[in-house]
Amino acid sequence: MTNTLKSLIQNYKAHLKIEELIFSDEFISDKTFNSCAFIKLTFHNCTFHKVDFGGSSFAKCDFNECRFSETILKRVEFECCSFQNCKIIESDFEEINSYGACAIIVDS
Repeated sequence: MTNTLKSLIQNYKAHLKIEELIFSDEFISDKTFNSCAFIKLTFHNCTFHKVDFGGSSFAKCDFNECRFSETILKRVEFECCSFQNCKIIESDFEEINSYGACAIIVDS
């Protein structure tokens, strides 16, 4: 059985930990993930709409062709993450911390 992000997060709102998985072509909307840990994940062509990641951390995660719309990333920590060809629209990035070599490659 393939784990989808949607199936893993359906009953969680806080303190979730997900490690070493790949998620593709997912649409996540109207969810709250406070103080969660996301480690060594790859997101390809995923959309996060009205998702609150407040106080969460992302370590060694890759975001490829993802879309963030009306997403809350307050007090989120990114450690050695990359964003390639991602779109960020009307999202809140207040107090973001970035550690390590984060790469951001956007559409031209």
